[in-house]
Amino acid sequence: MDRELIWGIVLIVVAFAIFAWEMVYFVQMKRGYYCEYNGHKIEFKLGFGKAFLLIDGEQVDKQRTTFRWLVVLNGQIGEDKVEFRFTTGLLKPVMKLFVNGQDCALQKNEKVKKAK
Repeated sequence: MDRELIWGIVLIVVAFAIFAWEMVYFVQMKRGYYCEYNGHKIEFKLGFGKAFLLIDGEQVDKQRTTFRWLVVLNGQIGEDKVEFRFTTGLLKPVMKLFVNGQDCALQKNEKVKKAK
């Protein structure tokens, strides 16, 4: 076999593997993450090209994610400042949620089964 043909096949296989990984990852991110804080539910969801910050189910901030390395979403709970930082990573993104400068642990939203 020709060396260029082998390299072409290898590149196509690698590109397909990366695409498949990203699609699986996107489906997981679309479900979103949340944190409970003083009886309030702070959520982060990723749509196609957009990131959303929700507090108690109400959207408080939205940003485009296309061609961005860092997304910062802001909100307010009474006097408390909420800041969500989302950056791309090698295998998975780095997500941090801060409430008044303190780190809040994120949990993955559960998959909801549709009623038939």
